[in-house]
Amino acid sequence: MDAPRHCVALLSAFYRRSALWLACVVVGCAVFSIASAAPLKVPATYPTIQAAINAWKQGDVIWVAQGTYTENLRLKPGVRLEGGYKADYSARNWNAWPSVVDGAQQGSVVIGADEATLDGFTLRNGKAAMGGGVLLERASMTIKNNTIEDNVADNGGGGIYIGFNPPAPPYTDIESNVIRRNQVVTDRGGMGGGILISNSSAGVRITRNVIGGSMGNGNSAVAGGGGISVEFTSLFQIEENTISHNTGGRFHGGGVIITDGTPNATLSRNTITFNSVQGNFGGGVYSIGGTFISRNNVAFNSIFNTIAYGGGIAVDSPGGTPPRLENNFVHNNDATFGAGIYIVRGQDVILTNNSIASNRPDAPQAGAGVYVKTGATCILLNNVIWGNGDDFHEQSPGACRLDHNDIEDGDQAGQNGNISANPAFVAYDNLHIQKSSPAINAGNPAAAPALDFDGDKRGKAIDIGADEVVSEQEQPCPLARSARASYLERHLGAVRSFRDTHLMTNVPGQAAVSWYYQHAPAASAFLEQHDWARHLTRWIATPAVLAIAFPDLALLALLALAAPAIYRRRRAKRVAFESKGDRP
Repeated sequence: MDAPRHCVALLSAFYRRSALWLACVVVGCAVFSIASAAPLKVPATYPTIQAAINAWKQGDVIWVAQGTYTENLRLKPGVRLEGGYKADYSARNWNAWPSVVDGAQQGSVVIGADEATLDGFTLRNGKAAMGGGVLLERASMTIKNNTIEDNVADNGGGGIYIGFNPPAPPYTDIESNVIRRNQVVTDRGGMGGGILISNSSAGVRITRNVIGGSMGNGNSAVAGGGGISVEFTSLFQIEENTISHNTGGRFHGGGVIITDGTPNATLSRNTITFNSVQGNFGGGVYSIGGTFISRNNVAFNSIFNTIAYGGGIAVDSPGGTPPRLENNFVHNNDATFGAGIYIVRGQDVILTNNSIASNRPDAPQAGAGVYVKTGATCILLNNVIWGNGDDFHEQSPGACRLDHNDIEDGDQAGQNGNISANPAFVAYDNLHIQKSSPAINAGNPAAAPALDFDGDKRGKAIDIGADEVVSEQEQPCPLARSARASYLERHLGAVRSFRDTHLMTNVPGQAAVSWYYQHAPAASAFLEQHDWARHLTRWIATPAVLAIAFPDLALLALLALAAPAIYRRRRAKRVAFESKGDRP
């Protein structure tokens, strides 16, 4: 063996031994960590949750079995609490086996701590000045998978109060909770019936929660922000939440109020519906500052006042970067002026690719779709504003630039790409457009967002409004890929028609279609590389495709398949009856 090759062999052997040694160290550390992190069980080992917290040390986790614990908890930094365990700790499901912490109106149910985790509890019956359910100050923690209900705060944050949150990382994550029937009951602040974020730095994320929910489960605040209030906090994320049936009092923002947002703060992909306020602005959302408002469904919100502005959304930008509203569905909201969107102040407030429809004004020339107050200016690009009575109103004519919009009132129709043609919505409360819509390919792509309301990609030619009708050529489709050049290909039109008329007209169907297309690119790529997968997919899909294409024949086939079973069952009953009759 020559010298260079000998050196390579020695180095290779050295690295193999080093890698093996390192792997042993890693595995050993992991085993030691697991062994040292034996769960502290409540009530099996510790009679109360607080006793387990007091005994907790770094690396431990606390398991809390189902039951009701009348306590007011004070967490330790880094502690991890998990509720929802079965009585014998063999399984965990916080809905089936709830671990309820009852604060007995003796203060906040939980006082948080830095880098703590509260996971899978029901927190109820707390009563405090701030944060009836959870109080967290000058720390960051994770609050997830909890039900936070029936708590009261005097001054703010009926369900959760986050104050003076330090800069991220780590983040404070409020994730996948149900926050309902919490109250703020005095006007000494009086904000944030569900959640109040105050005086906090970047690093608060509110995601995938149900805040309020169905009728009777809403949160309330005597001043404003019945669902969520964010104040003196410039950066935050409020995303993918359901914010419904919350009520605000004499101030603003029935669903959400934001008082100091910046362009990097986001209110995105939320469902904001059936909220109300008794003040003047923002039945659904009232936003001061430059918060980015995108891909929300804002509908059926109201203001119960004789003078009301912005039933769906009211934006006010007294200075700095103005807000940008894009890809929102804003419909069926009520207010005196600007039932859909009301612009209070701001220079060049941007509304792009929104669908604003069926909002109800209480006054003539009320701009029920979009109302722009004197002193404000805006840019309207690629919006559908339809069926609002008075669709668009500038208190000072000429304050806004209109480019490629579809407005029923005909504002600037024939100029700058603006049109006035029925957009062919799927329904009055479903602002997706049909394939016959004149809004298709009628937009200006220059400043359009890359994605639409559903997250579909926009191409070179874009549609007016929040919904982009994606062609089958642009959108990968595993079924179409499997059916190509086969007996199923001729029936794909029937499948697409079934999708548009039966799935896209209801919420479960829309969710199913969204899930399908979310995973379509990866699935299509896999099918492209594997013939056996295409054949298998085609074989599995054949019954469903043919049933959609030939529903009458499918019904007959189903009856034919069921007939033998029905016959056998009836024959068995007859035989049994006859044999019973033959008995002496």
